[in-house]
Amino acid sequence: FMQPEDVTTYGFGNKIFDPFISVLLGIGMVLMPMAAAAARNADLDSVREAFLRWSKIAATVVLLVGGYLMVLGPDFLDAWIGDEYVQESGELLRVLMVSFILFLPVRGVALPVLMGLGRAKGPGFGLLAMGVTNVGLSLALIGPFGLLGVALGTAIPNVIFSALFARSACQTLGLSTWRWLAYSFGKPTVAALAASGVLWASAQHLEPRGFGALIAIGVAYTALFGALVFVLAYRGDARFRIELPGPLGRLST
Repeated sequence: FMQPEDVTTYGFGNKIFDPFISVLLGIGMVLMPMAAAAARNADLDSVREAFLRWSKIAATVVLLVGGYLMVLGPDFLDAWIGDEYVQESGELLRVLMVSFILFLPVRGVALPVLMGLGRAKGPGFGLLAMGVTNVGLSLALIGPFGLLGVALGTAIPNVIFSALFARSACQTLGLSTWRWLAYSFGKPTVAALAASGVLWASAQHLEPRGFGALIAIGVAYTALFGALVFVLAYRGDARFRIELPGPLGRLST
C-alpha cells in the first residue's frame, strides 16, 4: 500500500521494542514455573504475592524506559540511525510506546502466571486474535492515516489485549483489577511523570545531540527516576523490605 522506504521508516520506529520485550519476557521465564509449582500445591497466595511484586517491578522498568523514549526517543533514533533517520520514525515510536506501557507488564507477568496455572488456552488464542486484529486494523487505517495507521493498528490491539488479560489474571488470583493497577502503576507513574517533566525541561534548555549527550542526560534522568520511585513507591512496601545487618539496618527499605 506504500513505498518500500516506508517499511524502513516503520521498522526504525519499531526497532527499540524487540530488545525491550526480551527483558520483560525474562521475568516470565521465572514466574511461569513458579506458578506451576504453586498450583500443584494449591498455594495461590504465593502466586498472588509474586504477581503483585513482579507487576510493580515490570511497570517500573517500562515507565523508566518509556519516559525517556517519550521525551528523547526521536533524538535517540536520530543519533543511532544517522542520515537515514526521518522524523516520522520518532513519531511512530511514541505512539507504539504508549501502548507498550501496559502491554509489556501484562505480557511479561500476567500471561506467564496464567500459563503456569494451566490457563494457557486463553493467552494463546488472545495472542492469535491480537495478531489478526493488528493486520486487519493496519489494512483499514493505512489508507487514511499512512504509517500512523499501521502504528495504531498495533497499539489498539495491544491495549485491548492487555486490559482483557490483566483482568483475567486478577480474577484468577482473586484480586481486584483496580487494586492491581493502582499498586503496580500508581506511584511509579507519579515518579515517571515527575522525572519525565524534568527531562523534557532539561532537553528544551540543553538540546542534547549525539550519543554522548543523550547518554549523559539519560543517566541523570535514570538517577532522578530511581530516587523518586524509591521514595514514592518502594520505601515502606513490605513486599520489597530488605533487612540489612548491624548499623546498615537503618537503610532498610
